[in-house]
Amino acid sequence: MSDRQLIDKMRDDYSCFNIVQLATTRAAELAEFEATVNVLTTNALTGLQRLPVRLRRRAASHRVNRLPRRLHRHHPSSQSEQARLTTKKPVEVKHTKTKCRRFRRRRLRLLAFAARFAASTASINKTSDCPVPSKPRWLPTHLWHTKRFHMITVWGWRLPQAPTNKVFKACQSASLNGCLVFDLSYLSCLEMCGSERDLVNCLQQLVQYSSLAGSACVPINDCGAPRYACEQVGLFLTKPIASDLASSAVERIHHPVLGPVRLLWACPSEPTTRHRHVYLWLHPAMSDEAESLLTECVARYNQACTKDDSVQLYNRTGQVSRLCAIGRQAHQLLADVLVPSESAVKRGDWNLWSELITNCRQASCLPCGTTIFLPDCSDFRTNRPKLKIRNRNWIVAPAERSKDVAPTGVVSAGKLYTWTELRSHQPGSNFRTLFSNCSLCDAENVTDINVLLVQNAAPTLATTYPHCTGWDLILVRSHHLSSTENVLTLRGSLAARDLLISCVYRGAEVGGLRDWQYWSTIGTQGSASMLSYPACLWPDTSGGQDWDAQVATRNQLRYRQVFGMVHPFLFTANSRRPPKLRPDYARFGTSHPFSAPWNELLNRYLPPDDKRCYFVLRDPAVLRLVVQRMVSGEPRARLTIEHLTRYDVALPWALILVRISAVGRGVPKPNATLYAANVDDDLTKDSQVNYAISECDLNQRPVLGYVQTGNFNHAVGHGTGLGYISLAAVATVIQHPNVGPNLTCVWMKNIATTRLRPVRISVVFW
Repeated sequence: MSDRQLIDKMRDDYSCFNIVQLATTRAAELAEFEATVNVLTTNALTGLQRLPVRLRRRAASHRVNRLPRRLHRHHPSSQSEQARLTTKKPVEVKHTKTKCRRFRRRRLRLLAFAARFAASTASINKTSDCPVPSKPRWLPTHLWHTKRFHMITVWGWRLPQAPTNKVFKACQSASLNGCLVFDLSYLSCLEMCGSERDLVNCLQQLVQYSSLAGSACVPINDCGAPRYACEQVGLFLTKPIASDLASSAVERIHHPVLGPVRLLWACPSEPTTRHRHVYLWLHPAMSDEAESLLTECVARYNQACTKDDSVQLYNRTGQVSRLCAIGRQAHQLLADVLVPSESAVKRGDWNLWSELITNCRQASCLPCGTTIFLPDCSDFRTNRPKLKIRNRNWIVAPAERSKDVAPTGVVSAGKLYTWTELRSHQPGSNFRTLFSNCSLCDAENVTDINVLLVQNAAPTLATTYPHCTGWDLILVRSHHLSSTENVLTLRGSLAARDLLISCVYRGAEVGGLRDWQYWSTIGTQGSASMLSYPACLWPDTSGGQDWDAQVATRNQLRYRQVFGMVHPFLFTANSRRPPKLRPDYARFGTSHPFSAPWNELLNRYLPPDDKRCYFVLRDPAVLRLVVQRMVSGEPRARLTIEHLTRYDVALPWALILVRISAVGRGVPKPNATLYAANVDDDLTKDSQVNYAISECDLNQRPVLGYVQTGNFNHAVGHGTGLGYISLAAVATVIQHPNVGPNLTCVWMKNIATTRLRPVRISVVFW
């Protein structure tokens, strides 16, 4: 059959088919189907929800901007608009309910609540017999930090731990070559007022000052107090010591220490009366014990004197904000932030500050502890840039010295100042008024802010890492909780927040506790160890021991390690890690993977019947003249334990802080073991010896100490760390014939390996 015939046959077959008749017959079915589709369900709100839930393929949002453009016509908003255009009668559009006024004022309510809650004295009182559990206190910049940091509760405060974004390397780079800002308002502040001689006598029994040499040492008057306003760094003792100078030189070597302390001396109110104020900045982990010791000392001293000569002690915790800015560009960045107002032309140290801005480009040009009082600063938001400044070098040469800059662009830090040159200028207002109860209320302009600048260099940090030196900015947060000072409290909290934001807009990075601990330990290689309390480097203090115990407990919970009764190194299968990633410390020969056994180390070289406790040797004279020569292997310094006992009975129980630098690929990790090398060992390359086999033979490679903290240092390009070695171990090992006298290069074994790595050690001076 041809194609033509096929077409004719099909046409004849379907000639009886009537389309109109078919549509009429099926009209009822089509109408029923259309009605079923268009009927809205009970909970249908949009045009996309006409079908039952079981037949829907996806959920649709109620917001039209979240839908594809082709589905906007099914949205109720678009349908109501079309109905309004087609019909003359307006269609009422359903609006969302207006939020309540309390919700709309939430930001201001949080600010006011944070200001009142942080300055509250209810959470400070911890000395009562039945302490009431209080909520953690807030920093003045808490609302800013909580949006950008991981917050933790520690020491009764809500503190930032680490940023949520990945800026770890950026923060460490900013601490050296940029500007890194921290909020240290959680530090406890104690105020003592009285005559100079009385203050010196009270503090001399409890504080051991750090020694400074040369022009950096502040001049001392006849009473023993600093002649100028400055900040000193020292160690707070656990119990008062006798003021006899003949015996204190030896007793202070092994005297137990509570922790570091910063003493901010104000200028005398009048030259004739010699009445001064001193402010003690303490870590909250030790502030309660220190306050009780100071209270007992002041009460004992006031009993033996008249009422006019009494010493007063006040707790200013929570009333003062303290921000820390470190880095090479911190000085010039703050010069752009701190601008005087119109009322501050002839007040304070603005003339000195303007001269320092011109002649200096780093804070290291000034003596340690220099204070500059800048009253009536203009609002930090007025001169803030509209956009954040990125990668700007704030270290620029002054205009009059721009011609003397080398072609390479490298400029010096500027003119070096001494205490005499600083105080040759007419001193401004005494910053003692910064902490008075009505200083800010008497200001001419209530929008102006008083700022106190304190150079934050530690004694060892100023000599080894001067480019890390910066400024601490102290601002009044609140005075008292009264109905008339609520505005002042809120304004004090907002001032610290605005200052932090102003620094961020100029390119500064903001760090948390993690960045602070890394910078004070590994970043500065132990030079800022006085600022690292209580983490890692304070095993002889109560705060440091509590910190180490918390870290050990956290690691045990992480690995879920349970030590069995059959074998002391048994590692059970209750680990959260998969079997291939579970470290078998018994195979690695690590007896204490989570803590350093200092008592066990000392019992190897000292008689076990002596129940003395170990301590950290911090005396700079003994470290330089004795310990450093013993470690370097000088023939005249090969002292024995008997020689050390003649000088001080407790000296063999001393621990020495050392700086650890990896020679090859090794990275020091916490709780790693340091071994003395044999004479035949080649320390130029990694050892292939499995030390777990020969660990029982302690005479072959004796243990010197343990690593406290360590990691890869991005500034130097290799692994660095800090640890402690036993002075008794050094005195014993250098007498051994199989061990070389030079202990500057030793072996290190991490807790999760059997490989020995060569490292170099050097003594760190406090």
